[in-house]
Amino acid sequence: MIQIAICEDEMNARTELRTLVEECLENNRYSYRIYEFGKGEALLGVETHFHGIFLDIEMDGVSGLDVKEALEEKGSNTFIVFVTNHEEWMQEAFGENVLGFLKKPVRRQVLEKLLEKMIRRYRVCQKMTVKSEGKEREVEIWEILYISAEHVYVNIHLGNGRKYITRDTLHIWEERLGSYGFCRIHKSYLINLGGISEVVRRNVVMQDGTRLAVGRKFETDFLEKYHRYREDMASYV
Repeated sequence: MIQIAICEDEMNARTELRTLVEECLENNRYSYRIYEFGKGEALLGVETHFHGIFLDIEMDGVSGLDVKEALEEKGSNTFIVFVTNHEEWMQEAFGENVLGFLKKPVRRQVLEKLLEKMIRRYRVCQKMTVKSEGKEREVEIWEILYISAEHVYVNIHLGNGRKYITRDTLHIWEERLGSYGFCRIHKSYLINLGGISEVVRRNVVMQDGTRLAVGRKFETDFLEKYHRYREDMASYV
């Protein structure tokens, strides 16, 4: 699932941009989640890992340039597209993860090109190699729905219904994916928080309909992380 943030202090401009981004993603059949922020401070205040940010350069308080610098200091690999009325700001806004600029009013054709560029760049650096059945396969992290342990094997379940079997332990996968929104809910299950459809008592239902039990010793940590994740999903204005 692709997670994109839009940080723009003008509500009408933010709504218009969100509509265009949604249309482009839906036309290309991407699974996505969009988060809205009206202030740079709000964007920097959440722990959610965004694949890309559409970022207004000029905002009261923490500006778009301030946000870029803060993300660079953290070593973030989130890609940025700046949105601006003023071309003179562009020279200062360049950076390693800056993909380009959108001039207001936003043109759909330019937005589509930058969005595709964002997704291509993200996919290149967000893959993991899985050794399965004697072969090495590249898996995009956002496609992983959950991982289950079964005897000496570990099953990697993707959102498209595919499953890869590997001998890497669940603990190894937990270390690899912990910073990408994955959470251990049971001695046998590691899940993508973004892949949860609902939580029913001490069970989680994933987007493919699979119901997984939450272990007692994992319950508190899971609920805290899931609650924080749900809060981050809300719109910040």
